[in-house]
Amino acid sequence: MGPEKDHVASLRDAERLAAVRRTGLLDAPPEPALERLTRLVCQTLGCAGALVCLVTDDRQFFAAQRGLPEPAATDRQSPLDYSMCQYVVSRRAPLMVEDARDHELFRDSPAVTELGIVAYAGMPLFAPDGHVVGTLAAVDYDRRQWSEGDRTALEDLAMFATAELQRRLTRATDAPPPPADQVDYASLPAMVWAVKTDGSCDYVNARWLAFTGRPIGAELGHGWADRLHPDDRAAVMSQLQAAIADRAPFQAEYRMQRHDGQYRWLLDVGVPRFGPDGSFTGLVGVATDVTDRRQLEQRLVRAERAQAIGQLAGGIAHDFNNLLTGIIGHAALLQEEPGLSALAQEDLAQ
Repeated sequence: MGPEKDHVASLRDAERLAAVRRTGLLDAPPEPALERLTRLVCQTLGCAGALVCLVTDDRQFFAAQRGLPEPAATDRQSPLDYSMCQYVVSRRAPLMVEDARDHELFRDSPAVTELGIVAYAGMPLFAPDGHVVGTLAAVDYDRRQWSEGDRTALEDLAMFATAELQRRLTRATDAPPPPADQVDYASLPAMVWAVKTDGSCDYVNARWLAFTGRPIGAELGHGWADRLHPDDRAAVMSQLQAAIADRAPFQAEYRMQRHDGQYRWLLDVGVPRFGPDGSFTGLVGVATDVTDRRQLEQRLVRAERAQAIGQLAGGIAHDFNNLLTGIIGHAALLQEEPGLSALAQEDLAQ
């Protein structure tokens, strides 16, 4: 079976399509939690648009979207020939496209020629049985080189969308759902946390505990803040309290002490969480170690600064040489003047 047949067969898989339908999101009104997630994607990555996309065998449906052009924004769906997300689903892997106009799969796609989408980054969303039901995607309308930080942040945010979809699929099978703050979070390869409306922590997962090296009792309540760098603590707590007060997404970059005593830079993003009755219960978020990225950025800044200083010094030396050329030339001409005293000749030579 060729690549195209494999692609079509993956999209038409009956069990996968059944999982898509069981989410209850197809043709349903926009899901508030997923709408907030698309807003957070745009804020975190600085991109023009974001979408939570369910892919069937003949269309893509936007369970949530932000920043898409018309008519896609109003229709909330499009045929598969508009879909970049279909390839994330069939390949079961992330897809990062810098310029779709130069991409063999997308250069003639209506998504590019009609909707104007140029850059695309998509992450697969998995059902509990392993089938990919859709994507969390970011889009831009100009060429964009997606950074490793963009990829990591989108992967982390896709975990929230996956958890929401899996919670829906668990309810659809009539299995008793686990507590909201523990749905698939314990085993996620990311540092997951949750705080209540008073800012006290009521959940951290195993990856968080592995990072801090402390028992869970030390992290709950306000104990987690003990690991914050003293210079960052006040700003982080202020940002967290503001997000809780506004019931808004939270984002901060700060230093936290690791189990070996070293301070590491974390990029932390969180979204509001709500109880079964729709009441606001606090925030849930993911922290990612971005120390290596920051160090690389600092090295690049230092290299660019050194290059700029070198260019400035070269420019000054060139201008100074121009001045010296005139001075030396005129001094040489004066030395040839007749009647100069020996002292004047010596001064000109100097």
